[in-house]
Amino acid sequence: MKDLPLYERPRERLISLGEGALSSVELIAIILGEGTKGKSALELAAEIVAHFKGIEALFSATIEELIEFNGLGIAKAVRLKAALSLSLKLQSLPKIKTKALGSEPEEIFLYVQEDFLGKDVEMLMMVHLDSRGHPFQKEIIGIGTLNALLVDPKEIFYRAIKRRSNQFILVHNHPSGDVLPSDDDIRVSKKIYQISTLMQCLMKDHIIVSNEKYFSIRHLFL
Repeated sequence: MKDLPLYERPRERLISLGEGALSSVELIAIILGEGTKGKSALELAAEIVAHFKGIEALFSATIEELIEFNGLGIAKAVRLKAALSLSLKLQSLPKIKTKALGSEPEEIFLYVQEDFLGKDVEMLMMVHLDSRGHPFQKEIIGIGTLNALLVDPKEIFYRAIKRRSNQFILVHNHPSGDVLPSDDDIRVSKKIYQISTLMQCLMKDHIIVSNEKYFSIRHLFL
């Protein structure tokens, strides 16, 4: 990684931008510390994630499975396993009660982020909101291919009526990491929003997410 400009190196990016700005691959590269002969830590991290087909599978990999990967010696494998195990332990700690979540895009992104982590197909989630605009339930209502998701408005409003939602927010992921909406994303959002005004169960937003980013397209269909 010494060949990379300073502003592109993971450690320097974490120091200047914070951990939230780094991808999973960059964070793993920092944990590894160094690469192998002819391969940077960043390249090695990318190959590890690709080999295990995402972060979720990497979490459950054993030390033996990690060591079998070419380029991961015992020291790197143990360091990586320890870091992943620590993150799991932190997730299991009792959650500190905070104020109720609202329906702002950043709050919704934090509410659903773990559900989309490492997913390599598009998924559609519905976040149900109460009369005060607080989320009270979330559910996956559609799973597509690598880059396509079919949305049936009937299914959306069936779920809204079943859960007695006053309002709802749609969230779907772009596995590519590019959270900008497609023309279809905007067209379908407009259609569902128009129906929601007639059904008196308003779609408040449609948010596109990746592992680390999100984009609210509310302003594009209102």
